[in-house]
Amino acid sequence: LALFVAAAVGLAPAGSGRYGHCGFALGSIVAIAASFFRAGVPAVVGAPLTGVYLCLLACLLGNFFAAVFADPGVVGGSADARVAAIVDLARRDALVEGALCPSCLVKRPDRSKHDPTLGRCVRRFDHYCPYVANVVGERNYRAFYLFLAFVVATIGLHLLLLLPSLRLCGLDARDGPRTETGKVCALHGDNALELVGTFFAVLHLIWVSCMLLMHSTLVCHDQTTYESIRGVGVGHPDNPPSCRNCRRSLCADGAAAAADAAAEGELQ
Repeated sequence: LALFVAAAVGLAPAGSGRYGHCGFALGSIVAIAASFFRAGVPAVVGAPLTGVYLCLLACLLGNFFAAVFADPGVVGGSADARVAAIVDLARRDALVEGALCPSCLVKRPDRSKHDPTLGRCVRRFDHYCPYVANVVGERNYRAFYLFLAFVVATIGLHLLLLLPSLRLCGLDARDGPRTETGKVCALHGDNALELVGTFFAVLHLIWVSCMLLMHSTLVCHDQTTYESIRGVGVGHPDNPPSCRNCRRSLCADGAAAAADAAAEGELQ
């Protein structure tokens, strides 16, 4: 439990509660990985499977930090550029509802939305995720999606390798932390980390798997979470699942990148 507290305190700036859930997520990852090694699983399964586990864990952490620190697609622009955009919309008689964000006063691109936490509009807004302490948008959605996928893969392998080594023994304080055959007594006081890590591994595997399934469905339809909840956007049935939708959701093509650069240049 101290791992969760330490991670949360280490991530949270003074006077800010925004990073509490993010610290909990990182603390959970650390505790789960620590329980894998403290239970002595690498010595049982060998170097190849341990190497696979470490590779999955590295990919998980890499995409986690990418989702946390990457720009989600904030719509920028100086104060002068914002004024110029408003004047331009007014001259073209295009100053209609939805064309301009009333909060940050920028010309709002298609599928963007103002996020009150960041105080800015975000391109292809999906949702605000407290576990990565960031908005999930156009530029970090792929990292967020891969983070979910690697959480499921890493924890799935973790439980597959660890559970055969656990035994529900150790209620008696006189018993040792391991059985005669070397199995870990999960209920022994010395093995609290293994028990807590396994509990959180099962818990996170369940709800993250549901999240991954939901986002996989959205990716196939090229639809965001916000659009799905509001019943707007380009989702099913007008836009049936396709590989093209997956590429549009997860891989920015050249035309989209050029359009984004042009829009950014207009604002600046």
